[in-house]
Amino acid sequence: YVAAMNNKLLAEIKYGDLRTETINGDADLNIGYGNTTMSGVQNLSGSISYGEITIGSAKDIQLDTKYSEFKADRAGVVRITSKYDNFDIGTLSELRLQTRYSSLKLKQARAVYVTSQYTDIETANVSDVLDVDMTYGDLKIASVSKNFSSVNIISKYTDVQVATERGSAFRFNAEGSYTDLSYPSSATIRHRDESNSRESVEGFVGDANAKGMVKARMSYGDFVLK
Repeated sequence: YVAAMNNKLLAEIKYGDLRTETINGDADLNIGYGNTTMSGVQNLSGSISYGEITIGSAKDIQLDTKYSEFKADRAGVVRITSKYDNFDIGTLSELRLQTRYSSLKLKQARAVYVTSQYTDIETANVSDVLDVDMTYGDLKIASVSKNFSSVNIISKYTDVQVATERGSAFRFNAEGSYTDLSYPSSATIRHRDESNSRESVEGFVGDANAKGMVKARMSYGDFVLK
């Protein structure tokens, strides 16, 4: 147990648990086979394996994780390299995640960048940028805010659902092989083509010159934009 402190915390613990009050400095952790709970920290770095980490708040997080549970309520920029993990995250500024064989539940973020294999992703809200490259998995975005900049999806063997906030204006361009492409009934279609196993569609909702752009390049999977 570590009480509140102002300086840096350096901890290497195997087969044990770590609990801290607010760390007003940085923390570097190497944790294995145990649980970690932190009320707050500035910049967090290190590695977690075969364990569980719960963070109340952090400025920036940079971790390598495997076979672990990751929970965070609030953070700035989060960068994680991962495999065989479960993520349950609240509100972030930016998430950069490279993972495989994992699951991610995210409440809200300004920007999300993910490269994944065999991973399911579920996000309540993205306000500005979503950029994902997925192979085998599911992607569900419950809401993209009105003033978003871009949604860019590259996927194989993945089902994708992206919902935009009511009243949003945006452009879209989607292509798929062995893919069903669905888009809002209110959309204006500029171009559509179906040939053999390929399908492409280009259009806009609300404004032909809207800032927001949704782009999808898919193989084997359903794409639903609404």
